[in-house]
Order: sequence, then C-alpha cells, then structure tokens
Amino acid sequence: MNTCKNIKDLILTDYMDSEVDLSTREQISSHLLNCSHCRRFAAEAEKNLAVPFKGKIREDVPEHVWSSIRQSIENAAMANTQSKSFINNFIQIFSFPKLAPALGGFVVLLLMGTFILNSHQIKQVKEKEQGEYLASLWKTVDFENSDLRTPIEEYFL
Repeated sequence: MNTCKNIKDLILTDYMDSEVDLSTREQISSHLLNCSHCRRFAAEAEKNLAVPFKGKIREDVPEHVWSSIRQSIENAAMANTQSKSFINNFIQIFSFPKLAPALGGFVVLLLMGTFILNSHQIKQVKEKEQGEYLASLWKTVDFENSDLRTPIEEYFL
C-alpha cells in the first residue's frame, strides 16, 4: 500500500478530508516522514485544495439531489445493460459456430461459380462478335467480280 502512487491518491481523496481510518492515516503519515516527494505533494495539495476551504461550513446536500443522482446512475446502467443485451442477442441469432465453415465454403463456391459463369459468358460474347465480324467480311466481298481470285481458282471456278 505504501507506493507513492497509492499514497498520492489517498492524499487527494480521503486523507485531505480526514475520512481515512486511523491505521491508514498512520501509514500515510509514516510514508510522508520518509518520502520527500510525497511530502512536497501533500504540502502542495494542502495549499491548493484544502486551504481555500478551511473555515467554510460544510453544507449537507438535500436528499432529493442525491435521489436524482442515484436515479440517473441507475437509468444509465440499465440502458447500458439493455443495449448490451440487445447486441448480444443479435450476435447470437446470426452466429452459428458449427455452421460458420459450411457458410464460408458456400460463399467460396458461390463466388467461384459466379466467376466461372461470368468468364464463360464473356467467351461466348467474344465468339459471337468474332463470328459476326467474319460474316460481315464475307458479305462485303463480291467474289464474282473480284480480282481476289488466284489463277488456280480461275481455272477451277
């Protein structure tokens, strides 16, 4: 408990307000006697945090304020619990640990099938375009009046 961080935390909270039990107060006082860093920290805290409030009358907070604060905290906690339970329920509905590999395999097969079908359709379109192009070339050539014939073609035709 006697680490400087713990002592500084206690100085800022309960020690300054005299809210610590006697044994803890003695442990803090003993640490302050041996640690100059914490002693300076306690002096600064005393000067900046406690001195401005010395001699002031401590007023009690009305019960309705505490009730309002308590109710706000409870409402926030309940809303947080409800939202977490909704999210957890949603995740549980759509998470099937045993079906995850099967679902993953199905997605892979679906993607592969889509890729193969798409590449097959592209191949068909290319073949159709090539056939149409060759047909258009065939139509544009006038074989009867053309000089494209070779002497052998002239002889046999």
